[in-house]
Amino acid sequence: MRSKVNRVRWDHADLALYFSTTGELSQPVLHELCRQECSNDGKPECIKNIYRGIIDGLIHSQTISVPCHKEKFFQVWWDDELEEAKQRCIASCRLWRSMGRPGVGAIYDAYRKDKAAYKLAVRAKERDDKQVYTNDLHEALLRKQGTAFWKCWGSKFDACSQMLGKSRKWNYRPE
Repeated sequence: MRSKVNRVRWDHADLALYFSTTGELSQPVLHELCRQECSNDGKPECIKNIYRGIIDGLIHSQTISVPCHKEKFFQVWWDDELEEAKQRCIASCRLWRSMGRPGVGAIYDAYRKDKAAYKLAVRAKERDDKQVYTNDLHEALLRKQGTAFWKCWGSKFDACSQMLGKSRKWNYRPE
């Protein structure tokens, strides 16, 4: 099952846009807060409205200025080798299409070979990422860094299948 969790990418955010929009959207909230302070009216509904105004402004500013991607959008295992295989596959596919998509011949064979090599390389990298334990996991456990350990654990294992007692490599049934 694919993860549907979206992650905000603050490292790619337009911080100037975020700053300006939060400033603009905070002005009405600030005016309401000043009005409430002057009238000495501290009703819970007024406080909730001010709180909601702040939260809505922050969420709206984040939505328009911070990119958001699915959790598994960026693959840490992607490297130059896969990028080269992808570029070869794209080039041979473009050539194959420009030649009218022949079903036989050297161009077709090169296209199929490059596509198969690319798919195989991606699958191998994905498999290695899930099967190979890194020193980060071991080091986090040795240093008793709970949060770091579980983040590393979650990146290496499929959380849903682990909770069910199953892994992609083997089935585990407690006795």
